[in-house]
Amino acid sequence: YTSGTTGNPKGVMVEHRGVVNTMTSLNEVYDFSKGNKVTAFTSYVFDVSVSEFLVVLFKGGELDILNEEVRNDAFLISQYIIDHDISYVYLPPVLLSILPRIKYKRLYGIIYAGEVCAKNTGIYWSDCYKLYNYYGPTECSIYACGKQMIHGDTHLIGSPISNTKAYVLSSDLVPLPIGGIGELYIGGV
Repeated sequence: YTSGTTGNPKGVMVEHRGVVNTMTSLNEVYDFSKGNKVTAFTSYVFDVSVSEFLVVLFKGGELDILNEEVRNDAFLISQYIIDHDISYVYLPPVLLSILPRIKYKRLYGIIYAGEVCAKNTGIYWSDCYKLYNYYGPTECSIYACGKQMIHGDTHLIGSPISNTKAYVLSSDLVPLPIGGIGELYIGGV
């Protein structure tokens, strides 16, 4: 299901090949030589859960599904990361902003999506760990663009994932030059 940012959450059908393409594109994010324990933060009915669950399971990692109590408390999430030697987490920026800023010995990467991350939050976490921003409407099989954040460049959504193209077009559907203001159109698998 979509996040409902339009005020109207809806179910979206996606093709298996789109999901497989997204999983393949995320392979570079999850370097299991650094650790293979990954948390599942989102509910299984939210689109991000598809990437959270399947990337880890396809790669043979350990998937730790956070319960409701842990998901709703930044201090419990922090303690879980420490107690279970978690290597990768997906956290929405609102939780990332209040996650205790301590040293997580085994944590290697953090992924966020769905909303803009505050610059100061992005600076802190991208300077301490690999921080990734992934963007895309549900209809694009979860993500369409992504990038590793470097020193808090949270205003960027990154480059298209594998087998995907992104276009900024005018109201007449004409491609705009770099810096042009228009609508984002996404194509590909």
